[in-house]
Amino acid sequence: MDVLLISPPLVQINTPYPATQFLLGYLDQIGVKGSQRDLGIELVLTALSRKGLQEIFEKGSRPTRPETQFFFDARNDVLRVIDDVILFLQGKNPTLAFRIAGRTLVPEGGRFASWDASEMPGYFGTLGVQDQAKHIASLFIDDCIDYIQDTFDPWFSLSKSPS
Repeated sequence: MDVLLISPPLVQINTPYPATQFLLGYLDQIGVKGSQRDLGIELVLTALSRKGLQEIFEKGSRPTRPETQFFFDARNDVLRVIDDVILFLQGKNPTLAFRIAGRTLVPEGGRFASWDASEMPGYFGTLGVQDQAKHIASLFIDDCIDYIQDTFDPWFSLSKSPS
């Protein structure tokens, strides 16, 4: 018998959800073959892809906030870089760090407004290009999420908000 274990969407998107891994380990010990799917990761990777964002730009409502209007206006640049940024964040294209850290790749929307880049060396040191790029890429992803929430689905989120 083969078993498929499914993690439901957005249970714990910022880290692998351990329950299915533990269950797969137990099933393996008792001789049952199993595999798993994480629908949360699949959902996010679909939404935060060129194709997914293109559809959101086309089918979503008009932006209601200036920072999401900026994001809409920069949609061609967003669509051009989103797949590369996701690959970078997955560790599949680390060489992109210099372009991201150099602030020449991603459109900088509302999430960048309160960030003082002049303090950046103090945050990341002289050898922290990868960490700096991850921070900038994460701000870009947060801008994507803000846009999706404003124009498509107000409940879409990568983390829980405090109650």
